[in-house]
Amino acid sequence: MGKKGGSKTVKIKRELTPEEKALYAQQIDYLNKVSPVISNLLAKGNANINNIYEPDWKALISNYNKEYNNILGQQSDLLQGKLPTAWQNAKNLYYNRTYENTLGSQLQKLASKGVLNSSRMNTATNDMQKNLSAQMSKDYTDDITSLNNMLNTRMSWLKNPINNELTAHNSTYGDATGLLGTAASLQGGNTNALKAISDNENNSTAYMQQQNSNPWGDFLGAAVGVGSKFIK
Repeated sequence: MGKKGGSKTVKIKRELTPEEKALYAQQIDYLNKVSPVISNLLAKGNANINNIYEPDWKALISNYNKEYNNILGQQSDLLQGKLPTAWQNAKNLYYNRTYENTLGSQLQKLASKGVLNSSRMNTATNDMQKNLSAQMSKDYTDDITSLNNMLNTRMSWLKNPINNELTAHNSTYGDATGLLGTAASLQGGNTNALKAISDNENNSTAYMQQQNSNPWGDFLGAAVGVGSKFIK
């Protein structure tokens, strides 16, 4: 028998419809328009990444902890009834001047009435001391409360420098990520357009196996078969 031929793969491509051709044109137009925009966004985004503001977080946290512990120490002193030395000195100076001014005023009054003597003087002095002592006691309680409120306010402000630096950091970081995010979103549309074209190409193309025949091999095989009947 003669040998028969092998097979070959034949590619069959379906003709695109007018609608498909129009869709292709739209997708190609989108790719051509959006690609430069994506490149521009990526360039700006990458440039902004290099300009992201990075605060000195270590120094900020160190300052925060230092101030925090300082405030806690002062509040601990207040709980024990200890006023800051500078505060006490200023108040003592105030009380001394108040006492001297009041004493001088009382002396002038007594002298003007012509009753300036040791008995009257002692009485006036004792009254002034009692009044001043009562005022100092009241002021002491008020001072403890006032100083503690001031320290609480300072405590609430401690995070302001960190928050301000964080806001500056997030602002520059947001600029970069915003640009890159927009580029990524547009690139997603780009990818979808390319996938649509690829899928349509795959769906419009088919492949089939075609057997090859050898007519001369078939003919010779038949001829030999017939001739063998006459050769004995």
